[in-house]
Amino acid sequence: MGNKLSVAAVTASLQLMIQEAAGGATVKVGRPGNENDADVGPVVNVFLFQATPNAARRNAHNPTRSSNGQQVANSLVAFDLHYLISFIGRPELYQPELLLGAVSRGLEHRSAIARRTIDKVKQDNPGLVDVDLENEPEPVRIHPAPMSFEEMSKLWSVLFQTPYILSLAYTCSPVLIETSTPLSSGPPVTSVNNAVFVLGGPVVLGVEAAAGATAPVLWGGTLVVRGHSLDRHGMTLRIGGRDTDLGAARISSDRIELELVAASFGGEELAAGPLVLETVLPAPAGAPSHLERISDRATFLLRPQIKLAASATAGSKLTVVVSPGVGRGQTPRLVLNGQSATAASVQLNAEPFDSGFPVASLKFPLKGVPKGSYYAQLLVEGTASTPQVETDRTSPAFGQIVGPMLEVK
Repeated sequence: MGNKLSVAAVTASLQLMIQEAAGGATVKVGRPGNENDADVGPVVNVFLFQATPNAARRNAHNPTRSSNGQQVANSLVAFDLHYLISFIGRPELYQPELLLGAVSRGLEHRSAIARRTIDKVKQDNPGLVDVDLENEPEPVRIHPAPMSFEEMSKLWSVLFQTPYILSLAYTCSPVLIETSTPLSSGPPVTSVNNAVFVLGGPVVLGVEAAAGATAPVLWGGTLVVRGHSLDRHGMTLRIGGRDTDLGAARISSDRIELELVAASFGGEELAAGPLVLETVLPAPAGAPSHLERISDRATFLLRPQIKLAASATAGSKLTVVVSPGVGRGQTPRLVLNGQSATAASVQLNAEPFDSGFPVASLKFPLKGVPKGSYYAQLLVEGTASTPQVETDRTSPAFGQIVGPMLEVK
């Protein structure tokens, strides 16, 4: 990997490559001179006028420090080096044009800095003996850089403040510079465990209710998982952080049908709301448990279902039965949407409950609720309970929400 000498080594390598391409011309490094240099013969001037971060490798290196601040890897910075190559000679002999043609042809033919060029630079420059440019993961490439007339004009008039000389712009990239701070070694290896993995683990493409993608997923219903390689030996489903029992599930390579009942989750209910599903392949026998393979996650909503009395007295307490029950840490809210001009929409909080999770029966005080007809809906973790929709095609209300309704008297 490159070190602090890399930038200087690239400049020296570019000078050497231009010298070989330009024949007997003099190749200088530094700010462009002036046309008087032509008096001593044809001259090619190489000037590094800008260094910019390499976009492709800007964030490619790993974190260099652990959570406790200890350095675990060397830092890395990548640059693009921008050079201006100027051609000076006697105009009446077309020397600038001849130099431009020779140099551009040579750099096009050798568009990367070769190892032999770096070795020659080390031999000719004692200060660059320790350069590590040849060990970079990819060679430093040289390519022409387009520069508009306006950019070239600003470069000469503002930066150089000297009359323009026939020039080309080239970019050398990527040039890597890595720190060389000694790192502490890790603890010695005390044992080696080998494990055999089969490539291509399970893939989850989607989760939906058995009735279709637009139907709600309900507790007591059937959940369908679609994907690839879902019949792998030993695979389990993890839903809401709980491993499932797939003994009664219908499993094929691209589909799993699982009944959402307590028996599938060790006798416990899932909590209503958004749930995360993932497939889990356990680690091979004898391998550490952290080698288990987990698929990409899929999210679905488990919609609560409610039952309540058709009518209640204003100021009384309304009992709402919910399935699945409300879990620990969840806050249910009952939304009553008024269906008449006198009944406004209200939102009610349940009476406190601290035990008996999951809670299947909730009480909501109807204090301050105006008399009238309401459409009732329970919100659990932002997930609304399923409405009752008219399914009789002969009914005028077919396809409309008809319940659950509450009449407050």
